[in-house]
Amino acid sequence: MTAAVTSAAPLDADELDRVAAALEGYTGKAVRLDCAVDSGLLGGVIAKIDGMVIDGSVATRLERIREALLSEEL
Repeated sequence: MTAAVTSAAPLDADELDRVAAALEGYTGKAVRLDCAVDSGLLGGVIAKIDGMVIDGSVATRLERIREALLSEEL
């Protein structure tokens, strides 16, 4: 199974291993990474695999934090 992985900068061997291991744990199958770089990302990784998008980008994480803070009653 192939995962399209996009990051803000090229991933080193250790990072590639960790991403592959996480995706293999998630899918239960062996995963081959097809990597791309998008300088528009602030950081983090976006993976597309088997019709799913797993968005671990910094922008998405910050948006989730913002939404959580806005939902809190002050």
